[in-house]
Formats: sequence, structure tokens, C-alpha cells
Amino acid sequence: MTNFFPIPGSSSTKEKIIELLSEKWPLTAKKIYRNLLRNYRLSITYQATHKALKELAENGILEKRKEGYLLNKEWVTKLGDFSEKIKDELAHVNKIREIQ
Repeated sequence: MTNFFPIPGSSSTKEKIIELLSEKWPLTAKKIYRNLLRNYRLSITYQATHKALKELAENGILEKRKEGYLLNKEWVTKLGDFSEKIKDELAHVNKIREIQ
């Protein structure tokens, strides 16, 4: 599993694919490509889209099914766990600072 975490506001193709698939799924590569062009106004080729999808799937971020691509539930869970860990650590550090 990769340590890829999307950054809000970033324009990375992979991050836009993750954002798209968090709203609609499953989507075929062709539908993802069309959405990237139309909704995100990315200047990208179908080949570049396909390469990004392949890399995301190889890294365990996406699942490829007969109906299309979707986010890997295990990766989403790990992303949530990681976010909670950071939140807890920040709360702990802030509490220590308040005491000092």
C-alpha cells in the first residue's frame, strides 16, 4: 500500500481521479477521461489518464472491476486512520503546550 495522500486544492491528475471516484463510481477509463476534460478542465491525453489509473491500481488506491474503477475500501480506511492519528497527535501536543 502506498503512502499517497491527496492534497486539497492540488491539480495532480491522480488526485483529481481520486476526487472524481469519491463522488461517482464505478467509472470506466473513458468516462474518467471525459470527466477530467469536462469537469476539471485538465489538458490530458487518454494515454496519460490510463497510465495514472494503472499506477493508482498498482498502488492499491483503486480497484479495477468489470464495471470500471473505484476507490479501494482498504486504502480509504487507512487514509481515515492516518488522519485520525494526526488529529489525535495534534490535540495531544496542543494540550501539552497549554499546560506549560
